[in-house]
Order: sequence, then structure tokens, then C-alpha cells
Amino acid sequence: MEAVARCPDGNLGPLDAAPITGPLASSPERAWAGPGGVEGGDTAAAPRENAVRADTRSAEPLEAGHIPGTINIPRKRSLLEWGGALVAADADFNRITDAESEEAVKLLFSDLAKIGLDPARGYFGHQIFSAWPSTHGDLHTVRQLDAAALRKTATDRRVQVVDVRGPDEWRRGHLPGAIHIPLAALPDRIGELNASAPIVLHCKGGGRSSIATSFLQARGITDVSNLAGGYEGWVKNGFEVRSEAPTPDSAPRNP
Repeated sequence: MEAVARCPDGNLGPLDAAPITGPLASSPERAWAGPGGVEGGDTAAAPRENAVRADTRSAEPLEAGHIPGTINIPRKRSLLEWGGALVAADADFNRITDAESEEAVKLLFSDLAKIGLDPARGYFGHQIFSAWPSTHGDLHTVRQLDAAALRKTATDRRVQVVDVRGPDEWRRGHLPGAIHIPLAALPDRIGELNASAPIVLHCKGGGRSSIATSFLQARGITDVSNLAGGYEGWVKNGFEVRSEAPTPDSAPRNP
């Protein structure tokens, strides 16, 4: 594992990366290009066509705002579980992190390598969030919807409720009328959704659906919301749920 250094302008990048010209605070248009060793070009145009911008912060800071087009895949367990499913191995993978130590940065690089994502390209620290608005406009946010508000939309047939939990969770209980697309399958099944109609995503508690919401936003789908509290919040409110009949393989056997 190569050493990772904090560049003079506050960005993070490998020691052998090409230098970044000018501090991020005064030149945010270079924010995406510098750590990868590529100079020049606007932030929105610098990555290749298949570029993926991944924000590896936890979901909580994301509520305050994120860079448009980024996918939120929190480091640690979520990164290892979902990074390989949501990011193509050959993608130009640009990263944002709030890791504050060199050891934490090295661990993130190591985790990326475990799931086949090239850890050699640099990435950026939290400074990008203060630099971005001055030249690129507002940060984007993930709209949060509570269970009571979602229930009020039950008569609106345009609203698509998407459950991104696993198959077993779905069979045990799900919201009436929900569409089941496990998070790992979302890249392949995104075409099943109507991008022009409202979409509300949920999982058990809100973590996976936050990732899914940012994924859809990164694909240009704007009318998306995350169900705050997830399925558990819906159940706690005493709202109706449906369950699937057990299959022969999953039905309990007589002793």
C-alpha cells in the first residue's frame, strides 16, 4: 500500500500523484481532477464519461448537503457491502472523505482494494463542501419523508414506493403496493422506475435507502425521497403491512 499524504491545499492524494495547482478553496474547479494526477478542466467535466463520484461520509452529514452527482457509500461496512455492486470496477472512481488521519485514509484505500476498486487514484477532504458553492452553486440534499407523510400519499398512484431490503426481509413484511428492488440490483433494474414520477425509497431503518436515494439522484432522477425511520418506523406507527406466503423451501417442516 503506497503512502497517502494530505496535499498542501487540504486535498488527499497518493504521494506520487501529480501536484494540484492552487488551493481548493480558491480553485474548486480543479477539485475532481487534481488528486488523480490530471490537471485542468471544470469539476463537472473532468471525470471520464463513466465516472462515479462517491461520498464516503456517513448518512448524517449528507443531510446538510452533498456534491451534485455523488453517490453516498459510507466507509466501513457499507462500503464493503455495496461499493462493488454500485460502482463498476473500470469506473473513474472519485472519492470524498471526512477521514482526518493518514491511518484512516490508508484503511479506506485498503477497503476499496478488497472489493476490486482501484485505490491508486486520489480523492478529496471535507474542504470541498465549503469551496463548491462559490463557483458551482448550491449543494444538493436528500429529501426526508416520515411514515405519516408517506401514508397520506397512499391515494396518489403516481408515487412509487421502492423497498431496497433483501428478499427475506421483504417476505416477512412490506408496505402495501411497494416495489421490491434490493439495493445491489438497483443499477440493473433502474429502468423499471418511472423517472418522471415521485419515488420514495426505504429499507429497514434508512441506511441502505439513503445510499439508493443518492444513487438515483446521481443518475439524474430528482423527485426522490428517503423514508426516515424506514420499515421499522412504518411498523411502529401501526400502519398496514403485507407479507408473502412462505415458499416450500422456506416453510417450516414437521419434525
